[in-house]
Amino acid sequence: MYLGIAVIMVIPIIMSVLTLILDSSINKWINIIVTIFFILFNLIGIKGYKAYDIFLFIVSFGFNILIVLYAWNGL
Repeated sequence: MYLGIAVIMVIPIIMSVLTLILDSSINKWINIIVTIFFILFNLIGIKGYKAYDIFLFIVSFGFNILIVLYAWNGL
């Protein structure tokens, strides 16, 4: 379980490095796929969230939507 949590926590760090290394078209699709994964991951666990978790989910959801929009539009 802790290894799975550690892997999920490392994904944003890996994405930062990949943004610098990969071609923009490949990076665009990887960003969209990973962001959708994080949105679904958060939605699956939302029933057990406390108030502060819901706040963090809303902030995370907003930024995830921005990432998808920026990746999709190439801004």
